Amino acid sequence: EIELRINYMQNEISFYKGSNIQDLLYYLKTVNNLKIYGGGTSLYETNKEFTVEIENNSLFLSQCPECCFIDKKERYIDFGSGVSLTKILNLGINKIPSYFYKAIETVANPLVRNLATVTGNICSEKFYNTLYSPLLAVDAKLEIKDYSETKLVSLSKLEKIKPGQVISKIRLPIIDWDLEIFERLGPVNEIIDVSASYTFLAQSEKDILTDLRVAFCGKIKLRSTELENQLIGSRLPISKRAIENTLEFASDLYDKEVSYLEEQNEVIHPMLKSQFINLLKSSLEKLT
Repeated sequence: EIELRINYMQNEISFYKGSNIQDLLYYLKTVNNLKIYGGGTSLYETNKEFTVEIENNSLFLSQCPECCFIDKKERYIDFGSGVSLTKILNLGINKIPSYFYKAIETVANPLVRNLATVTGNICSEKFYNTLYSPLLAVDAKLEIKDYSETKLVSLSKLEKIKPGQVISKIRLPIIDWDLEIFERLGPVNEIIDVSASYTFLAQSEKDILTDLRVAFCGKIKLRSTELENQLIGSRLPISKRAIENTLEFASDLYDKEVSYLEEQNEVIHPMLKSQFINLLKSSLEKLT
């Protein structure tokens, strides 16, 4: 049995749901202090009790058909922003990229995945959650709508969803990777300071490394095309010297990012660096 407790932080709270995308955009334009939910993912779990603290007027996407679809094409898959993680998993590991399937499997537990959405997972204000690193690694695109326009924005260039805007879908590129690695760090079903997700993707042709993606996300967000380009074009197997140089570069890159965050009064657990470097070393060694 699960108890769902809703705490109303104000005396008057209104809940909105749209039967179509135009309804949603109208509410976003006309209703003040409106917070968007996919399936209600701001859940705090303590044993079998879930608490949702409501302090804003709330708009739910899960009843809008234009936000609850999955459309698979030859080169990409579009997930509506209201699609639950369970619905994506139900496609099967052969229907979506395996690294992304594995990432979704590590999100919370089946009950939460029945409600949670990809959009809700990546839109946390204080943490780059589990699905951020695989989406960042492949340059996933977000379709962002407001009352006057629709645009596709790369996740790597996303700064903040502005008032009046809504993410209507996420576009995941389909690429045939020769090596796919996803790892989630930290305790199961809980996000803490040492939680993080790591994605490593590699593609080769005729013993030449033609593409490489590395992303590490948690309290820190790390992906560097400069790091990746150090090895792209290298002949396989990768030499030990090349791995050592890449790890040294990655270490310096990590330190610079942490230094910047600490200037913003963020505290990054020192354990994360060693875990990132060890994961990268292990992944690169698979290319030898």
